[in-house]
Amino acid sequence: MALAAAFQEPGKVSKAATYFATPEAAGAPRLAESWIRGQEVTGCVWHPVRGLWRRRVERRRQPRPWQARGGGAEIVLEPPGVTADRLSCSAMAAIKTLNPKAEVARAQQALAINISGARGIQDVLRTNLGPKGFFCVIFEGFGRGGCGGARFAPGLLAMRMEALVRRELRGSPLLLLFLRPLLLRPSPSPSPSSPSSLLFVLFSFALFSFALFSFALFSFALFSFALFSFALFSFVLFLRPPEGRLVGLLARVGRHLPWEEGKAEGKAPGAWTLGLKRWHRLVSGAGDIKITKDGNILLHEMQIQHPTASMIAKACTAQDDIIGDGTTSTVLLIGEMLKQADIQIQDGLHPRLIAEGFDLAKVKAQEVLDQVRLKEEMTRERLCQVARTALRTKVHSELADKLTEVCVDAVLAIKEEGKPLDLHMVEIMDMQHKTEMDTQLVKGLVMDHGGRHPDMPKKLSNAYILTCNVSMEYEKTEVNSGFFYKSAEEREKLVAAEREFIENRVKKVIELKKKVCADSDKTFAVINQKGIDPMSLDLLAKEGILGLRRAKRRNMERLALACGGMAMNSFDDMTEDCLGFAGSVYEHVLGETKYTFVEELKNPHSVTILIKGPYKHTLVQTKDAIRDGLRAIKNALDDGSLVPGAGAFEIAAYDALMKYESEVKGRARYGVRAFADALLVIPKTLASNSGYDPMDSLVKLREEYKNSGGTAIGLDITTGEVLEPTVAGIFDNYCVKRHMLDACSVIARNLLIVDEIMRAGLSQLK
Repeated sequence: MALAAAFQEPGKVSKAATYFATPEAAGAPRLAESWIRGQEVTGCVWHPVRGLWRRRVERRRQPRPWQARGGGAEIVLEPPGVTADRLSCSAMAAIKTLNPKAEVARAQQALAINISGARGIQDVLRTNLGPKGFFCVIFEGFGRGGCGGARFAPGLLAMRMEALVRRELRGSPLLLLFLRPLLLRPSPSPSPSSPSSLLFVLFSFALFSFALFSFALFSFALFSFALFSFALFSFVLFLRPPEGRLVGLLARVGRHLPWEEGKAEGKAPGAWTLGLKRWHRLVSGAGDIKITKDGNILLHEMQIQHPTASMIAKACTAQDDIIGDGTTSTVLLIGEMLKQADIQIQDGLHPRLIAEGFDLAKVKAQEVLDQVRLKEEMTRERLCQVARTALRTKVHSELADKLTEVCVDAVLAIKEEGKPLDLHMVEIMDMQHKTEMDTQLVKGLVMDHGGRHPDMPKKLSNAYILTCNVSMEYEKTEVNSGFFYKSAEEREKLVAAEREFIENRVKKVIELKKKVCADSDKTFAVINQKGIDPMSLDLLAKEGILGLRRAKRRNMERLALACGGMAMNSFDDMTEDCLGFAGSVYEHVLGETKYTFVEELKNPHSVTILIKGPYKHTLVQTKDAIRDGLRAIKNALDDGSLVPGAGAFEIAAYDALMKYESEVKGRARYGVRAFADALLVIPKTLASNSGYDPMDSLVKLREEYKNSGGTAIGLDITTGEVLEPTVAGIFDNYCVKRHMLDACSVIARNLLIVDEIMRAGLSQLK
């Protein structure tokens, strides 16, 4: 088949052009179409139908949405099959036969895309690692309607203008021109959160118009003032931002700019964005705010378009779903492995040899992991150390110490010998009240609803609890049906029969209550998953029975484990053995929300962690930290062993791999060295986020490890010196480290041996 090819004319060959091949080499034109970004390419094109050459001028195409950015380079996949290396006629012909408009990246370009994507997502999460890692603020976009794709803005300056203002002022460029100096003004000037800011804009423009007027530019002054007024009122009246007023926009923008904090510490308004410790903000269009440094949450919330970065994010979030931790470390290690591999590839090493070295290094690193792990009985003190290590990477140290006791006591309460640990038996309930330091463990159950009758008791002592899933209200039939009455008397008889059917169920509950509570100080409560109608509630209230309806399904199993007894689906065979018991059942009212506490249980196998906090984002942050702490404790109990933390395993593995490198034959040893160098990203990042020089800290760690004779040595993030993690009580989970090694080696290896990336589309095959 004839293949269209572009030949550049003499004198117009550029170094940026792609490689050439002679048409005589295979009996047909073999030259891949050439293109130069930002320039015009003039050449001759072979027309396969007419059989002649025609002159062609190709201009720069618009970039596709699929772009790879990393390391200062920009890689754009452009049709038709542009590559950075030689493309054979057969390969191009095969691709063009399948799809003439196919977008393909091959060899070096595909590898560059993979490396840039891995390093890009690594840069996003680098500052979040460790107890001294920085938080990320994830908040809603301010666009009208809250729609549109997310945009990641690493810094306040980009966030100020592009994310918060430009979305609001879409369609009003003139107003944006006058608001730009106002939004970038430092703190001592009037704050945008006050109406005086709007007056400042109007007054400034009035002075400008008056100056034009004074220079006899009457017509231009009147025209400019009228144009500004039109833009202002069109924005306020027709564009209608969420608050409906320009002042509302300025107030919302001003609330998210840390001008006052910068003023208090003597920093410029943009100083918060400088350097590696900048705060990252993810501007999305959903409608919530989170302050977190949990890598799993960040990867879930970010809208990633880069294909390689998206694949890495999915793999790392899957790790968090399985073992609950290690997301950030995995992302950092993958990015660093590809970075070190890129250095070796630039020196001429084949990617396949590096991949083989990664496989050898992974096996050796797992052997080191088995050597350094500590197999011992998991006492309460040891579990507290594990939980504290995990929690301090999510929240501040004071709150982490508070949550440590809560998480350990919760896990030990639900633990049963010979049975797998089920963390679903730990209910996490949030209450927007007081501060996060008031978070507590309730050895019982907390339900977010209360009694539905004003005469029901608000507090019960020594209460029998009946948990059931029986309807105590009129229910419609499962199929559509209708009733026809001959007279009103027949209708009244039907209503009375239905009422009698429900009352018989309620009377059985009342009879059981009288039986178990006769001649004693015992009380009675009914917790029903289905409904209880007002007349049934009135009957229960007259007997002093607390009735809760519409209980959540997940609480039914927890009630049986916490209080004892069993959930009933029928009242026919109801006995005293079916009842649970609680020493205290009381109702707590907070605003318009009612909470029912079931406490003082004999041997609860289901507990509740009651999270408190003044703000919603505080509750979300604390809840995420508690889940990670619970999972860390569960992993320690399941593994029966721990790994020294603070970067100790990475230092030990690096030393072992450097010795192992000399035993590897061939060029695969360079892959082993790249793997070893990549492991050092963990201690280096810990040192950098703690404010210490990474290289100085790394030298101290390596020297101390050699002098200690193989003792685990880690980094003290408080002083910057070395420490023994086993003495300081800093431990990581064994399963997290092992899964990290497996995932990183597999993902990095697969990305290295990719030699072609194609944009997928809908297949025409049925």
